[in-house]
Amino acid sequence: MGKRLHVRIIEGIIDTLYPRLRCPVCGEYYDGLCPVCRLTIVPADEAGILHCSRYEGSAKALISAFKSRGSFNAAREIAAIMHSSHGDYIRSFDMVTWAPSSKISRKRLGFDHGEVLARNVARLQGIECKRLFSAPAYEQKGLERTGRQENALTIGLIKNKKPLIKGRKILIVDDVATTGSTLLICTERINEAGGIAGAIAFAYQGTR
Repeated sequence: MGKRLHVRIIEGIIDTLYPRLRCPVCGEYYDGLCPVCRLTIVPADEAGILHCSRYEGSAKALISAFKSRGSFNAAREIAAIMHSSHGDYIRSFDMVTWAPSSKISRKRLGFDHGEVLARNVARLQGIECKRLFSAPAYEQKGLERTGRQENALTIGLIKNKKPLIKGRKILIVDDVATTGSTLLICTERINEAGGIAGAIAFAYQGTR
């Protein structure tokens, strides 16, 4: 764990001093995601969730670089693709939040990937970003469809954040949507509190 944290700190410093020197997928020298890798960023057919790509090819590699290797350069690329693909939609909101990760996931990664992604999206649009949701009881990864739906129901609003929601248009950001259960519940929680919610995922994996 210590070594992984050390590597992430070094990579974060390099990303800050020399951002976007290489394609985060293939490693070739390029200003961000190279044209060849960008070709595999293709939306899924008949997906019921607003997204940018199927969970395959460069989209899957970007998410892996971000979550498995802690590459914040990859996170910036993901946010940039989301903004370029659905900028008009994102601009219709005045706040960004993120689908919450489990405590186990945050501990394993060493950071909250949803927060990092949401803050990058908010920064590109120039709007505020707030944490609004409590963590689900379990990690969604590895659960079947019914288990994901039941686990998503354990997500709640943070009580002291409710005054921020009423009358606000709030965009919920996620990296990968599988069943869409998490985004659906998060949307319902905001609407119930008097807000107007929308949701977007970078990649769509589809139901299982």
